[in-house]
Amino acid sequence: MYRQYEGEAETLARVGAALASQPTTLSVRLPAGLAEQALTAWRRDDHGQLADPESLRQTITRRRAGMLALIGLAVEQTGRADGNEIVCDLDAWEIGAALEAADECGLLSGHVRTAGISTGAPTTEAE
Repeated sequence: MYRQYEGEAETLARVGAALASQPTTLSVRLPAGLAEQALTAWRRDDHGQLADPESLRQTITRRRAGMLALIGLAVEQTGRADGNEIVCDLDAWEIGAALEAADECGLLSGHVRTAGISTGAPTTEAE
């Protein structure tokens, strides 16, 4: 069974390689408060010591914080206010990371859950 999964994972990687040469930036709308939190993450300075070695959970958390900071950079560089929202240009990497985090935290009600792949968390059915 896992041999088949390995082949499919390799195919997914080739799909990614095929997509990488195409435009991957989208204009999105973020609530102003979330955009401000992302901007704060971008502007912070890290002074603490990382665990050595990191646990899987720590690695995922650090990577997600880094992705939030990159969203903050996009807000800083391309963000423009539109009412209570900020319109900015995000790369598909950032959008995908945010959607995965939301999915794994159970924040995508009404969507099929695919959580558990990167964290080992249990997968649940759509409500």
